[in-house]
Amino acid sequence: MSVRVLLIHQAFTTPWQGGGTRHYELAQHLLAQQHSFTVVTSNVNYLTGAQLSDQPGLVTEENEDGLRVLRAYTYPAQHR
Repeated sequence: MSVRVLLIHQAFTTPWQGGGTRHYELAQHLLAQQHSFTVVTSNVNYLTGAQLSDQPGLVTEENEDGLRVLRAYTYPAQHR
């Protein structure tokens, strides 16, 4: 039986962005078991304040190693 997981996490990071990656690792574990995993997160890196998506729009979609990542616009001053 395949499970669909939705994670809403403001400070989601991947291994190459720095920071805690436990949610990324959980997603990879579930993807390896043929489940689907989607993350809704900020488009701003919580450690640096840098924009993580250069695509225009309020929400952008990325694929990070099979993981669907939806990045929602976030006002960058909130992260400093």
